[in-house]
Amino acid sequence: MSDLIDNIAIGERIKNEREKLGLTRDEFSEKVDISNIFLSQIERGERLMSIQTLVKISAVLSISLDYIVFGEDSIIVDRDAIIYKINAVSKRELKVIDDVLKAILPNLKK
Repeated sequence: MSDLIDNIAIGERIKNEREKLGLTRDEFSEKVDISNIFLSQIERGERLMSIQTLVKISAVLSISLDYIVFGEDSIIVDRDAIIYKINAVSKRELKVIDDVLKAILPNLKK
């Protein structure tokens, strides 16, 4: 699991997003309620942060935790739940679902 966490990349994403907002380290660290030195260490990937600090950073930057940690917003799809829902519809509703899928799937692949 530790192989999934790249602290240097996390720090770079935080720094890039902070700079996009035009915030200095001093301004940002004050908003997140951490020291400027600790923020600098986080941005260089030298120190780990608590979940609470990670959540504060996410909120101040208005970005998702997924983006900070993994570099992308994850999309969680429960295929079994979708299949369960489809199995519960009438034949007429299933025909509508099929028509909708035929209309949108070609456009999603572009």
